[in-house]
Amino acid sequence: MKFFLYFVIFSTCYTCYSQSKTPSDILEEKEKLSEENVKQRNDFQAKLRIKERSIKELQSMIKVLVEDSLGNIELERKNSAKLLANKQQQLDSLSNIIISLNYQKNSLLITQDTLSYKIYALKYTLDSLLLYNSKLTVSQRKKAGDELAQKIGRDISIAREVLDELIEQQDSVQSELKSSRTRLISLKENLTSIEEDLNLKKEKHKALETSLSSLKSQIARKVKKL
Repeated sequence: MKFFLYFVIFSTCYTCYSQSKTPSDILEEKEKLSEENVKQRNDFQAKLRIKERSIKELQSMIKVLVEDSLGNIELERKNSAKLLANKQQQLDSLSNIIISLNYQKNSLLITQDTLSYKIYALKYTLDSLLLYNSKLTVSQRKKAGDELAQKIGRDISIAREVLDELIEQQDSVQSELKSSRTRLISLKENLTSIEEDLNLKKEKHKALETSLSSLKSQIARKVKKL
């Protein structure tokens, strides 16, 4: 009941207030409302322009940062690729040297075996000559003549010289063989070291490529959200 009474009083007052307004008052109120709407619209547009400008500045900053980051990672990736290529080249070169040294070592082993056989054969010949010469009696020497004795002596002397040369060659071959083996061991150690280094660089290179791909994906998602 009270609510109804309040409603009647409010309606009566509003009707009286409305009827008391002149047309000029109503027009003035409309103009004020229109001005407020225009002002609000202008304020909104100004704020929108500021926001758009801020977004553009942010996009420019992100673009610069992205280009710098991508450029640095790309440069590092290219340098990593060059290092990988250089290491691979070193590895191939070292492998070829080891193959060559193995061939040289095998050749030296064959030469050593050949020299050993020649030395054995020459020693046998020398021992035979010495034995034959020792068994010649005085009468046999006189019968054979001085020429045969001199020939045997010359043969023994030549055999000793050749034997000395062969032994010297064998010592040289053995020295070269020892040096070749030492160098091979050293090269194989270097090869292992280079292979390990190469594997580490491959892992780093792979990590860089993964990082670059991940960064590109993140940037694409962030730019899309803007």
